[in-house]
Amino acid sequence: MKIKKETRSTQTKTQTAEGRKLCFVDIENFVGKSSFTYEEADKARKRIEKVAHLTDSDLVVVGTSASGNFFNAKLAWNGAQQVWGKGKNGGDNALLETVADYKVENFEEVLFVTGDGIFAGMVDEIASRGVIVTVIYGRGWCSNKLKAVATCIAA
Repeated sequence: MKIKKETRSTQTKTQTAEGRKLCFVDIENFVGKSSFTYEEADKARKRIEKVAHLTDSDLVVVGTSASGNFFNAKLAWNGAQQVWGKGKNGGDNALLETVADYKVENFEEVLFVTGDGIFAGMVDEIASRGVIVTVIYGRGWCSNKLKAVATCIAA
C-alpha cells in the first residue's frame, strides 16, 4: 500500500484514533469490473477495511450500478448503507447524491474508495471545509484530478 500524505492549506483538523470515519465505496471501480461475484466483493471489503482502518463505529456507503452487484455487495458488506443508480455512472451518481445526507464536518475523516474523476469536485469541496479526505483506489489507476484534490491517497 502506498500512502501519500499532504496537508492542504485549508486543513484545520488533525487525525485522531478516536475519530469516526465516513467511507463512500465505488465498489465496481475498486474491483475493476462492471460485474462481480460475492467472493470478489468480500475480498474488496476486507482489503478496504484493512487499508482504511475501518471500525464498527465508522459509517460505510457502498454504491453500485447493476442489480446483481447490489446483491453481492450487500451480502459481502452487511451493515453498510447500499445505494444504487441505473446506467453508466449510476453508482457514482448515487454515491454523490448520498453525500448530502451527511454532515461531513462531524467526521474526523471522509474516505472515497474510487479512482474516478467524477468525484474530484466533491472531494475538493469537502477538503476545503477542513475535513481530512482520503482517496483509496484499486487496480492501479486513479484520476489525476482526484489525486490533486485529496488530502491523502492510498493504493
